[in-house]
Amino acid sequence: MAVFVYKSASVTIGTGPADLSAFVISCTLTRGVDTPESTAMGSTTHTHMAGGLRTEALEITFFQDHDASSVDDELESAIGTAAEIVLMPTGSEDDDNPQYTASWLVQEYDPASGTVGDRATTTARFVPTTAVARVKTT
Repeated sequence: MAVFVYKSASVTIGTGPADLSAFVISCTLTRGVDTPESTAMGSTTHTHMAGGLRTEALEITFFQDHDASSVDDELESAIGTAAEIVLMPTGSEDDDNPQYTASWLVQEYDPASGTVGDRATTTARFVPTTAVARVKTT
């Protein structure tokens, strides 16, 4: 896969799974690692250890929809529970498109958010309950 325009991410949630891709405005998967400080007396600069715990978070902003089995139903029913989420950056299963899969806990959900005259949106923030798997078909 070459450089691409981020316009067709695929997001599925739950055991159904519910495909909410058509409602996604933005999606940010953040992956990192804790870097415990290892600075000792006499040091002149901060030092950090490698090999800390992984840190991962997912934030998705959707166009809000209150229809049955749509954005609000799926997110509202998942608050405080773990749900499998599969994210594919280009929305298709091809050899170069990674698929990120994990069980995610809905940490926060903003069911009512917006500005006068704007299309209703909602944001959900997730933390993993399992390690995030990155899979490519090649």
